[in-house]
Amino acid sequence: MIKLSNLDAAFIHLETPTSPMHIGAVMCFSAAGETPMSLSRLKAHVSSRLDVHPLFRRRLKSRRLGLEYEWEEVSELSLDHHIRGLRYPGPLNEDTLSELTAKFFAQPLDRARPLWEILYIERKPDPEGIRHFDTGHEYAFVGIIKVHHAAVDGVSAEVVMTALLDGLPAPINSSGTTRGQANLWPVRLRHSATQVWARLNRRPWRDLPYYMQAPKTPFGVATIEDRQHICLSLPMKQLQAIKGSLPGATLNDVIVSVVGGGLRGYLLEQDKLPQQPLIAMTPVSRRADKQDVGGNQVSAMLIELATDEECPRLRLAKVHACSVVAKDYNQHLQIESLFASLPSHAVSLSLKAWTAAGLTELLPSLFNVIITNVPGSRQPLSLAGFPLEAMHGVAPVYAGHALTIVVLSYRDNVSLSLSCTRSSVTNPIAMRRHLQHAMEDLSRACGVAKPAVKVARTLGVSEESVA
Repeated sequence: MIKLSNLDAAFIHLETPTSPMHIGAVMCFSAAGETPMSLSRLKAHVSSRLDVHPLFRRRLKSRRLGLEYEWEEVSELSLDHHIRGLRYPGPLNEDTLSELTAKFFAQPLDRARPLWEILYIERKPDPEGIRHFDTGHEYAFVGIIKVHHAAVDGVSAEVVMTALLDGLPAPINSSGTTRGQANLWPVRLRHSATQVWARLNRRPWRDLPYYMQAPKTPFGVATIEDRQHICLSLPMKQLQAIKGSLPGATLNDVIVSVVGGGLRGYLLEQDKLPQQPLIAMTPVSRRADKQDVGGNQVSAMLIELATDEECPRLRLAKVHACSVVAKDYNQHLQIESLFASLPSHAVSLSLKAWTAAGLTELLPSLFNVIITNVPGSRQPLSLAGFPLEAMHGVAPVYAGHALTIVVLSYRDNVSLSLSCTRSSVTNPIAMRRHLQHAMEDLSRACGVAKPAVKVARTLGVSEESVA
């Protein structure tokens, strides 16, 4: 038995029937040779990889009236419960794959089983088949994987992908044991109180954004109903060129600036742009070894998106300046260390009360948007010999925070994947267009050639089970 850390368990306590805490990816593969992929062949491949990553054979066990959770090893596993298939009758369109992905991630995982599932999508015999997101090239099949956030964070989820895919070293099968710091919580509490005092009084820390001071936007919807998934691909080479135009800037600064510009344009068009700049929460990995697979090891930073700034280059400069200060502060006050050292019962009861009372609906939003950046492979990957052509991340949405953007790099492209609801983003086509324009505007402002931004056209579905 392995006890869940407070951070891992938080994703269990905050989960509701309408807001499952799943993360994952949409993976698109091209053909390889004359032998096609099939549902049975995929199951055989996954079966051969089950012992590479502990996630595949661990299920939750509740203790002490649901106040604590442990991971329990499962000796026997039926892949029929974890891998299922759909067959498509013809060309797939943007709206229906968005709907399929959203529907798949909206369905809760069975806690009596290991917390992961794969949806396998193959082409039904048809002259048009499955089309590539960008060029019309046919995919051989598409796989959508989801895992519970209690088991992985963004970085360790990428390691799960590595366990299934070929082309990178296998991850280390670590135990994922929690750090025993609970008995030190009074000392850590005093230390954190000292750091919070410095946060309030030391420049430039005190100028950073605060939680629950985010301006009101359509993204802070109170209820989660119809979910949707929006994708946009940006060329890595172009992003790197923009980064080089501002000394000290990072690739993440550039991407956050593009998001800020896109959200500014979208809200302006809807006449809903607040005067106060939007605030993004960006998870920061605390994982010393990327191959370590021990659950969630993240902190969080708040960054102003400078949506009150019209000039794209000045917006990038402001985002970069805020990021530098936020990183410095984050190194001094690691709130996740305090969270980990608190008594688990106190954390559990507090989070359960928060969810049961619906406080998210009553209080101001902690922030406006989550932007999580997951560095992927720059090398080509495959699954059982089938080349991976494109990959897009998916994240949970929940009451009060109905917009999460997963940034996932693969080979020469960076994918922006928006997990949201139809009420938080009422015009997904306009949102995609404004993000594209923000990239182009920032390129021009930084003296970089106009990028060939590729819009990821999502796919459609006819729900016919694969035999």
